[in-house]
Amino acid sequence: MKAALLFFLLVHPYQGNLKEDQKSAVHEVLNVLSESSLLGLATKKKYITKVTRPLEGVHPLDFLKEVAQKQNLLENVLSIHKSSSKWKIFIAGLSKSFEEAYMHEDFLDTVKQFCHAVSIDSLRPLQYAEQKDWDSFVKSVVFQIKKR
Repeated sequence: MKAALLFFLLVHPYQGNLKEDQKSAVHEVLNVLSESSLLGLATKKKYITKVTRPLEGVHPLDFLKEVAQKQNLLENVLSIHKSSSKWKIFIAGLSKSFEEAYMHEDFLDTVKQFCHAVSIDSLRPLQYAEQKDWDSFVKSVVFQIKKR
């Protein structure tokens, strides 16, 4: 039983796109994170849990590709980055997915595909992925996307 449950909790392979409900969830969670105070986030915990359900099992690079494709989402992530506490929350959520993806696929090859798809240089993201430094990985991707 436990093994069957773990199968369904695994991150899906990188696909390069999200379903509409998943896109909506990315938009909503980034809006809430960027616009709410830390106290406000604490009071919205149930709401955030509900909103993020469609994102369970989503590959973290699919999530970041959605950010790369929408300027308002990129602005939300940059706003989240300005608050170290919010950034830690954001990275903690993504890190679990990155660790899982790293263990269950040729992740470095997937990073190369992702970087090509979003038109950024893969050198730094690959270095950070090899080190499993997900904070620096995400920052590298986001700031390269911003410069495009």
